[in-house]
Amino acid sequence: ELDSMVRHLGIRMEELKNYSYCADPVLNSILCERKFVAESKGILYKIKLGNNLRTDFIEDLDLISIVGNLLYNAIEAAEKTKKDQHVICNMYMGNEGHLLVMEFYNSYILPLIKEREHYISTKRNPEDHGIGLHTVGKLVEKYGGVMRIEAGEEEFSVKIVFTVK
Repeated sequence: ELDSMVRHLGIRMEELKNYSYCADPVLNSILCERKFVAESKGILYKIKLGNNLRTDFIEDLDLISIVGNLLYNAIEAAEKTKKDQHVICNMYMGNEGHLLVMEFYNSYILPLIKEREHYISTKRNPEDHGIGLHTVGKLVEKYGGVMRIEAGEEEFSVKIVFTVK
């Protein structure tokens, strides 16, 4: 059984290795890895990237922290919903290439806990906490960006806009 599982994972990894969302190897790796996770959980995973996407002004580790964390949180929240499990990510250049826009949407059902202006984790075990929305917000600010969080009735979204010089 283990041998069969390893072969299946190997096939999936080969599929993802040949999958390409964009030319940026770091961003592409994040998007592909999260695709594997989402699809293994039966979650609809849609990525739409605009042409001439520029992320070169963001340090690799910060890009991994921002995009990786937001997609991880989105997948985790979508997994807990019973219907319409989805994670959607759109990235595109706006204002004639002077803005980088990142949009993350996911289904969710848990009531969110908000303290002052910050969302608090709903995870009971502190060891399960990631870097958090607050830290992602700090990274966005580091690059002069703005982040807006919206919690609708069944969909959660995070929108980030960076000015590209």
